[in-house]
Amino acid sequence: MRCSQASTATEADSIIESLTPGVVDMMLCHDAPFGVPELDVEGVSSGWPLNARRYAEASRAQLTRIFHVAMPTQLWHGHWHRRVRSVQNINGVETSFYGLDREFTQENLAVLDVETLEVF
Repeated sequence: MRCSQASTATEADSIIESLTPGVVDMMLCHDAPFGVPELDVEGVSSGWPLNARRYAEASRAQLTRIFHVAMPTQLWHGHWHRRVRSVQNINGVETSFYGLDREFTQENLAVLDVETLEVF
């Protein structure tokens, strides 16, 4: 599933209504839901204007709602420009999180075998 940035509850509700819960293999998102340890640390958005931090938090909250319905085995994101390789067990479903780093770094690239969903 490819998610556009759902910044409002109405947008998130529309996406959630289109889902069959628990049958999504992968989500490709601009942002990441709450619960990714590498991003849920103090200072990740330090230096950002307050309105930008609030917008990001609101968007992540809506994406988190979508994530908990979809329960994908993989979630890819890039918004934070930080490399993330994390596996979380959430409600009995193991999800691998992949975050791409900023451009011009090796951690900004990954190869995905679309048959096996193996990441290189």
